[in-house]
Amino acid sequence: MRGERDQSPDRAFAELARRQHGTVSRAQVRTVGLSDDQIDRLLRCGRLRPIHRGVYAVGPLSLTAAGDRMAATLACGERAVLSHRTAADLWGLRPCDTPLIEVTVPRSGRRACPGITIHRAGALDAQDVTRLDALPVTTWPRTLLDLAEVVPSDHLTRALERADHKRLFDLTALDDVIARHPRRYGAAKLARALDRYRPPPVSRSTLERAFRRLCAEHGLPAPEVNTHLGPYEVDFLWRAYRLIAETDGEETHGTHTAFQDDRARDAHLLTEGWRTVRFTYAQVHRQPAQVAAILHKLVLG
Repeated sequence: MRGERDQSPDRAFAELARRQHGTVSRAQVRTVGLSDDQIDRLLRCGRLRPIHRGVYAVGPLSLTAAGDRMAATLACGERAVLSHRTAADLWGLRPCDTPLIEVTVPRSGRRACPGITIHRAGALDAQDVTRLDALPVTTWPRTLLDLAEVVPSDHLTRALERADHKRLFDLTALDDVIARHPRRYGAAKLARALDRYRPPPVSRSTLERAFRRLCAEHGLPAPEVNTHLGPYEVDFLWRAYRLIAETDGEETHGTHTAFQDDRARDAHLLTEGWRTVRFTYAQVHRQPAQVAAILHKLVLG
């Protein structure tokens, strides 16, 4: 029993290092049961290597990028999170173009750390912080708000396109982060970049009329409009052809949740033998011939 107790701190230490990409802080090692004398012995024998003040790499191997980033947050305090260009790289929104690791800390946090760019903020909202691959990081909407302050507009535009490509894009979430931080320098810049994702306002009835007119002008059978199919209301239905057409009359990209819900619904209807095709406002109004050609193939074969 005694041997197990003696080994427990060592096992806890090893597990801590594993979770944190091979890095630990002195305060954390104390917490798992090792004394300062034991920590100093580990330093002398090379099992711990200093990375920052009070932060160590475990073992002789070089740290991965994740380990370097974890070490940076440990060096900057328990409320520090990766942010700005480093966070954008972690989310896959933009490759990091600086060797410095960017970290956001509370205003009273650490003053300076070699190899780390420190940004100061008031208390970060809980909804602006998450973990990705065990690393504390700003959420992707907050990351884009921060990024807007430190990169040119064309870089921000490409980061938004990447968020869209990765199925992260959620216009509601981005509007929310701007509304909660309206005085941030990046807020207006991010809002301008989002203008391209906001189609002209159009009512449901206006889009319905345009779609019905498209069908009539291109010789398509008249569909049922706003009818129910089991638990779902569908925009347009060709019952004889087991075909549904949905038109997006509000925000082109909507929210991530809405995107997921729509696809789950489409998948369920497909298992019941119903095909779903989706068109945007821009397609219906600017590319009616292409929309009609697709429907002709689906309806008339």
